Amino acid sequence: MIDGEYVMKMCIEYAKQSHCPPFVGAAVVNDGEIVGFGYRQRIPLKGVEGVIRKRPDNRSILTHHAEEIALKMAGEAARGGVLYVTLEPCTYRISYGNHPKMPPCVDLIEEYGLARVVIGYKDTNPRIHMEGIKELQEKGIDVLFEGFGLDEQLRKLTIDHYAMKARQRGKIVKSDTSSRNSVGINKKAPRKERKPKPYKRKQKRSRTEIIEEAYSE
Repeated sequence: MIDGEYVMKMCIEYAKQSHCPPFVGAAVVNDGEIVGFGYRQRIPLKGVEGVIRKRPDNRSILTHHAEEIALKMAGEAARGGVLYVTLEPCTYRISYGNHPKMPPCVDLIEEYGLARVVIGYKDTNPRIHMEGIKELQEKGIDVLFEGFGLDEQLRKLTIDHYAMKARQRGKIVKSDTSSRNSVGINKKAPRKERKPKPYKRKQKRSRTEIIEEAYSE
């Protein structure tokens, strides 16, 4: 019988290989063996027909989720097995808008016939938080929250992502409590003042003046 703590440690190692945050790792166990594993991977721009979206810098924002890759690797061997995942499975694919070709992970788990899902850490995203567990239980799938004493490692995989998102929105994540004038969470960082450059208007010259100047040389 394979040890659950060992599998979750493997999931954490898989998560560290993720192409982009949040860093998620997953593994499918059946008959005492890991039959599939995966981590979050970016999809090339032409990877999924009909659901291509681009950032302003022309990079893909589409990703294959860790659960999706692990389940597809396991195939039929996943039926009746247990899925270990570092983060709560999604109920809504934000990147795809729940496109039929890319269903949320909770639907894939049901499709592949998993008997149980072991979740290491709850998703703090308000859109997904606890919804994944609720939907899995409604589908008749057993859900177990178990970090196997690896809670701090599991937390860091997720919290670093949301801290980065906060910084991108111009918010200060850390506050200096030793100072009375410290900037706390949810307060915008002050922007640098930029002095406008003086505008120099070019004087218009008539066609006659240009011709006369050219012939005078």
